[in-house]
Amino acid sequence: MIRKVLIYPALVLFALLGSVTAYYLTGDKQNLQPVIRVANVAFRLPAPGQTTAAAYFDIINKGGADALLSATSSASPRVELHTHLHEDGVMKMRQVDSVKILAQQTTQFKSGGLHVMLFDFAMPQNTTSIPLTLTFARSGEKRVVAIIGDSHSEMDHSKMNHEDMGH
Repeated sequence: MIRKVLIYPALVLFALLGSVTAYYLTGDKQNLQPVIRVANVAFRLPAPGQTTAAAYFDIINKGGADALLSATSSASPRVELHTHLHEDGVMKMRQVDSVKILAQQTTQFKSGGLHVMLFDFAMPQNTTSIPLTLTFARSGEKRVVAIIGDSHSEMDHSKMNHEDMGH
């Protein structure tokens, strides 16, 4: 009788310890601290006569999940996170409140997909780069420099329907 009273709780305790050990060793990738690196940062100047620019980059996450909440730049009073959607055969841009950054994945901000829009953009004189600050839910702020050029961008934003962006 005493054996049964002691053996069953001991077995449950060992099973629980085994589960905790397995969890600790394999880890829950979503709860790991994010390890964020921003690479391949590129910038597309506004089309002639326009004041809207775009930035593209890759967010490389070697840790747990995170979310990109916002972006800011000293070159623009209004910076927004955007995506492209195909609705009724028409490609439309839409602002998004945040972008999920999956655990141990790379999230690409590229032409025709996720990107950062800079409105009322003012190009500083004699510059070849634009500073961006990306704010993440868990990782905080990451400051990057966007190189001015067309390396990431193939889409002509001047031909897009900006009226349907919901601003």
